[in-house]
Amino acid sequence: TDGDGYTPLINATRFGFNAVASHLLEHKANPNSTDHGGWTPLMYAAYNDNAVLIGNLIAHGASITAKDDDQLTALAIAAQNDKTKAAEALVKAGADVNAPAAKGGYSPLMLAAISGSGTMASALIGHGAKVNAVNPGGLTALMIAAANNNAGVAQVLLKSGADVNARTEDGRTALAIAQSKNNETLVKLLQDASQHATSKSS
Repeated sequence: TDGDGYTPLINATRFGFNAVASHLLEHKANPNSTDHGGWTPLMYAAYNDNAVLIGNLIAHGASITAKDDDQLTALAIAAQNDKTKAAEALVKAGADVNAPAAKGGYSPLMLAAISGSGTMASALIGHGAKVNAVNPGGLTALMIAAANNNAGVAQVLLKSGADVNARTEDGRTALAIAQSKNNETLVKLLQDASQHATSKSS
């Protein structure tokens, strides 16, 4: 490793040198080596949205469940940075689309709600992400979208069956969270969804 804890394979992956990475893997470079932050080559490939390299690393034994020092997996990194090609490649390789990650126990869908990517949210839901999953703090992806003023993601989640009336441990709904952020677009969206849900249940 160099002074920053990077192996030659990590450096090749960081800079997207696929041919160099392939050569190193063929010569038994460790696909699960980590840098000082606990990042593996697969995590860098995910961050760079490099689906080809992801496939190659996994074929050579890269762990899709490895976590960095912040408890993020490669799929979590892809989800929170809107790297759709990487997420697709990881899910196809067997990454668990509902596995909690990060110190808050967020699902990849929750991380997509933080990033604001409706495209990523749609892709994850298409692969079986649970729309109404909760983290240990009682948060859903819809609440997180509301807290981060991400109306586009909220719309995707609502169309996919997100429970607009779910409550946090302290009793707040996504609508209450949006109101506290003064986001008129989101408030209107959630009010309409709440009224629709009420009329359906009555």
